[in-house]
Amino acid sequence: MLTLAGAALAIAALLLAVVLTAGPTMAQTDPDPKPCGPEDVPDSPDETITEGHYAVFEGYWDSDKETLNLNLCPPSVVHTPETQTDGEGNKIEVEVSTRTTSNVDIRQTVINITDDNKRRPTEDEIRKYPFLPSELVPLDEDGDGQQDVDSGGKLLFTYPAIWWLRLDDPNTENVDEDLPLAMGFSTALLDPDDWYLEDDSGTEVEPLQYEFEVIREPGTPVDEQGHVYAFDFSDGDPIEKAHWDSSEVDSSALSLNPGEYRHLQWAFTQPGTYIISVQLKGHVRAENKRRTGAPADWAPISTEETVVTSEVRQYVFQVGPLTLNEEPAFVVERSVEEHSASDTLVGLPIAVYQGDNDDLTFTLTGPGHSLFSVAADSDGDAQIKVAGDLDYEARSEYRLTLGVSDNKDRESNADAAVDSAILVKISATDLPEAERSVDENSTGGALVGDAIPVANADTSTTYTLSGQGHRLFAVERDSSNNAQIEVADGVVLNYEDAPRYTLNLHADTDGTEDVRVTINVVDDLFEEIVITLTANPSGDTQNRGAEVVFTGTVTGSPVPTSELQYSWTEVDQGGGNQIFEQSGPSQRVAERRTVTRVYSMAVRYEGITWIQSNEIVIAWQ
Repeated sequence: MLTLAGAALAIAALLLAVVLTAGPTMAQTDPDPKPCGPEDVPDSPDETITEGHYAVFEGYWDSDKETLNLNLCPPSVVHTPETQTDGEGNKIEVEVSTRTTSNVDIRQTVINITDDNKRRPTEDEIRKYPFLPSELVPLDEDGDGQQDVDSGGKLLFTYPAIWWLRLDDPNTENVDEDLPLAMGFSTALLDPDDWYLEDDSGTEVEPLQYEFEVIREPGTPVDEQGHVYAFDFSDGDPIEKAHWDSSEVDSSALSLNPGEYRHLQWAFTQPGTYIISVQLKGHVRAENKRRTGAPADWAPISTEETVVTSEVRQYVFQVGPLTLNEEPAFVVERSVEEHSASDTLVGLPIAVYQGDNDDLTFTLTGPGHSLFSVAADSDGDAQIKVAGDLDYEARSEYRLTLGVSDNKDRESNADAAVDSAILVKISATDLPEAERSVDENSTGGALVGDAIPVANADTSTTYTLSGQGHRLFAVERDSSNNAQIEVADGVVLNYEDAPRYTLNLHADTDGTEDVRVTINVVDDLFEEIVITLTANPSGDTQNRGAEVVFTGTVTGSPVPTSELQYSWTEVDQGGGNQIFEQSGPSQRVAERRTVTRVYSMAVRYEGITWIQSNEIVIAWQ
């Protein structure tokens, strides 16, 4: 499965679980947790957690619904050092972890890792945890912007600062109960009897796995992102890999056995807002728990019927000085003018992490998504376009989710599921509006109301019209540099064809705004249909073989002009005539002999009597 950068650099976690014989356990004081009640939800979405010990990610099994869940109100955890006896009779110091109800819905809060946790690792700590950022940087302890030097003038270097929730070894007497904030993972509410610990051959399996994604800023390369590491304390050999390392793409999941709680060290490499998505999966015993179907948010780890998956939860972590999470920095913002034509680009393409040059597909969801389309551009990024009429007065903002899929799972099998998501806010910008009127049956050159003033127009400004029906009108700059709309040459406006036209008036002067113009056609309630025939070239005599174009102009049509039927009549003054219907109000004639003829045209609609035009007589010489 592709892991995408951006509100979609989705980064899965890595954990090689080690089951400690005398590891920490958790007392099951609440075997059937309930979601937070109304009294437990913070009053404001700006609520934060800055202290306390939490099993942030805790799973439980709903025996009635037979579903695996993540607790909405993860417990606070109390750690108590105790002396116990191991299997060989030796006394050892261990930590006993007890859970208590937290009454905090952390979906509605921001977990703030403050600057109090900002520190630079020592050389010994880098040796213990080589996955932490270890490229030396210039030292500037006094913050004067100048690199520090030692007494001999030698430049000094140090390791990059990280925001570190640093825990002491939970299996020793050095456990620090005064830490302001600690976070862990828990399967304490899951009964080991319900979950596979070994497969049919007796080989140990990973029955429960937490899978993570970090949603970060779109289009940012992996090596430029802030990353998250979760790892155990090490007092001996180096830990070569963190249990969870968000810099590793498409890695495996963090595993826990049922009944276990672990609180880990956390390190964040950059300040800012992180959203962490979490899902729990496991191998439930088929003979004990009937699987009724797992949510389809993410693909299961295997295709075995014993695998169940929880819903996906998202949690917000603010690293460094708190900025309210009302509008996270990784929301992509785009804008487009209201009433833009179909296929108009909605801003620049949205950059996405493209992994191994995968063939990505994109989807849009959310209220109003049908007014937009999205497809890959020539660089493989996501280009949003207009697909419907955007009306600022009806809706000025659209909050959509851009789904990204590489169409395969982690094993490269075909999988159309969305791998990651980018939050997109599209603003429809308001256009200045003008309304003008013109009488029905107005012909070419008729003014359509007063001229329309346009900001910043000058003597160089030229105007253009766009929109459905714009070819029926023309626009010119008048003596005051305003836009004067007219009926186009050769056009007769018919109310029955369209009672109004909504056009976009565009001025090419820098800094001017387009204007949305509504043109109302005023209905003539007493109109009578008239057809006027003209010839081009005109004249009573024409040379034999020359071409003459006859045009019938219809005014006063009580029906759409598309419903009119036309006929053409040629009468030879020497005798005989020719009458036939035709498709439109135009006819080309080139007489090949010397003769005088009378030409006319007629129209009718809905089967009524033909209405004749004037006659034109031409003597061919």
